[in-house]
Formats: sequence, structure tokens, C-alpha cells
Amino acid sequence: MRRLTVFAAALLLGFGGLSAEEGAEALFKRAPAKPRVECLIDGRQTYRVKPSYCPIYEHGSPATTILTSMKWSDWGKRRTRGRGVIQFFDHPEYAGRVIVGLSRIRSGGCLSGRFYTDAHVHVVSGKTKGNVFDLRLAAGCPA
Repeated sequence: MRRLTVFAAALLLGFGGLSAEEGAEALFKRAPAKPRVECLIDGRQTYRVKPSYCPIYEHGSPATTILTSMKWSDWGKRRTRGRGVIQFFDHPEYAGRVIVGLSRIRSGGCLSGRFYTDAHVHVVSGKTKGNVFDLRLAAGCPA
């Protein structure tokens, strides 16, 4: 038990010359919250981490793209990619499998937290095959 106490004290003091209290705070400090994406669900803005369903829209535009069945990789990094299906709000008959890239994490703004602000959508199958488009997301601010 004494060895464990000595090891813990050495570990705490090893944080760049911090005091034991500061070292303990550094050990237990929370990691920053995962970035989110702004979704428009039932006419209301919600913010989700790794959403499998998310109507997204370009800031300042009424056009809505609905991401469904999304699976994401590298979430929380500066860029993340996902695969899934999209539909267009004004044309639900148009749907297809897509690769979506999210990038440009921004903090703060109208709400606290971190948000992906750019979306790059590449439709790889379906009626809209070959479509590639970019959306500037609202990043937590009302449209």
C-alpha cells in the first residue's frame, strides 16, 4: 500500500512541477466534449454526436438534406467520414447511398460546445448518383 501511495505522489508531482492538487486536477480533467452536428428535427434545431438520422441544411437556405442510416469513423477529429443514405426533403423520391465528410470544427458561437461546420456529400448510388455538393452548416447558430 505504501508503494502505491509513493507512486501516486510521484505521478502527481511529475506533471511539470505542478502541486499535488493541480496534478490531481490535471489527471481528472474532462476531455473536451465531442463535436456535434446541427440537425433540424420536427422543425426544431437539435445537436447530435454521431447522428444516424439528421436532417441538415445549409446555413441561410431552406433546402434540407436528410442523412439516414449513417455510420461514422474518426468522429471528434478535424475531419470525419460517414457512409449511409440520404433523401432530399423537397424530393423524397431521390435517395441514394452516400459518403459524407464533415470538417472544420468550431467552438462557441450562439451555443456552447464544438460543432462541425462544413459538410461534403458525395452520392454514390441511387437516382441522384454522381451528385457532389457542399453545405455550410449553421454551427449552433439559428438559421
